[in-house]
Amino acid sequence: MKIEHDGETYEFDMDSVNAQELRLVEQHADMTFAEWQQGLQRGKVNALVALVFLAKRRAGSDVEWSDLDSLNIQDLLEAMAEVNGVDLDAVERGEVDVDALAASEMDKARQNREARRAARKTSRTTATAPAAKRPPARRAAAK
Repeated sequence: MKIEHDGETYEFDMDSVNAQELRLVEQHADMTFAEWQQGLQRGKVNALVALVFLAKRRAGSDVEWSDLDSLNIQDLLEAMAEVNGVDLDAVERGEVDVDALAASEMDKARQNREARRAARKTSRTTATAPAAKRPPARRAAAK
């Protein structure tokens, strides 16, 4: 997912969220991972702030939670929609099912996660597979 804030665009992969980041979300937004995901789908302010907070931290910014107190949520949502290819005018006209769009994004994330798990499983299986037995090397007959 792409996030735009203060003229910067950040890439954020929800599937790569680690324990330290989730502790920050729990500490500052008072949300579990599942609540955070649901909050993002519903446009909950703390969920959106947490997303920007983590995206900026991943990009190397020394951002503090309180630095985002003046975050304009409407501007953030519009910028995110634009960089992710969502037509806000179509949403406002009711031509886009926002719930279906969010569900589609979550489904894509789930599929990506499953593909990465399958790839890891395949690489572990390949790495731990027993080596094929080779016939013993033959020595050349002495002449």
